[in-house]
Amino acid sequence: MRNSPASVAFYQRLAPGFVRGWIAAFVLLQFSTASAQSTRGLTFSTLEAIESSQLGIAPLTRAYETLGMQFNVEFNNSKRSLILSSSGVTDGELVRIQGLEARYPSLIRIDVPIAYLNAAIFVRSDADPEMTPETLSTRQVGRMTGVVFTEKFTRDFDNVWVADNHEELFSLLAQGKLDAVVASVFAGERTTRKLALDNIRTLGDAFRAEPLYHYLHEKNRDLAPEIEAVLREMKLRGELDDLM
Repeated sequence: MRNSPASVAFYQRLAPGFVRGWIAAFVLLQFSTASAQSTRGLTFSTLEAIESSQLGIAPLTRAYETLGMQFNVEFNNSKRSLILSSSGVTDGELVRIQGLEARYPSLIRIDVPIAYLNAAIFVRSDADPEMTPETLSTRQVGRMTGVVFTEKFTRDFDNVWVADNHEELFSLLAQGKLDAVVASVFAGERTTRKLALDNIRTLGDAFRAEPLYHYLHEKNRDLAPEIEAVLREMKLRGELDDLM
């Protein structure tokens, strides 16, 4: 059926409006999609009761806010944290020591130090005065599972007790069932306060200050150069050190 002259004129007047409407709708859709992507939430797993984890939150929150992304942290024990981050359940690790990527290839290290880990050897107040860090290899020493720096430190030790939490380690130490515990200074002090243990001391001073790095799961590979650039700029301005 042929259109009448009146209907043809009507559609001719209507057509530009439809075009403008479709264009507007398309632009709005693109803007909404881009906005949703830029404000997507990221969740990073990390270790509970570790000072460096607490210190890493502020600088990384600021860095991801710069990219327009929401930043969340999920605290777990060390072993579970690594399971979640390396499998992609979370978006990566908040902070860990260098070299983690060799054991967990799915994790990408961002090559800018975020925080520093101070570690110590904890012993009982009445510990053998002849005991030194150099003679620990023949002692019964405890460490946390999944904490890489303690694994490295005790690698060649004869007797190592591995626990899933600091409470177990320091309870055994206080009872005399362990000769020493290797842990971060923060974790040791926090745990002894929590358990009200008054017979624990450090064996000498903190024995290392190790840099820690942010890790992304490979599913977020596209973000790696962006977040590294932001962190490097924050480092140059001194902002990163101020937030640590």
